[in-house]
Amino acid sequence: MGLNDIIELISKRDGISYNEAANCVEECQNEIAYILEHNPTYDAIAECIADFCGLEPDYMDILMPL
Repeated sequence: MGLNDIIELISKRDGISYNEAANCVEECQNEIAYILEHNPTYDAIAECIADFCGLEPDYMDILMPL
């Protein structure tokens, strides 16, 4: 599973366009990058993924920005 799969999952689950789902994922990745610079904890990143994407932390390794 990759980023495109996550975007499609969110798009179908939430009934939104692919672009809207991609924006959610991009915002999530930006927030994760901020967290990694300022408060790099598992809980903070897991909460970010839940807030922005409505996903479990199982997807953390895929959503982590490069």
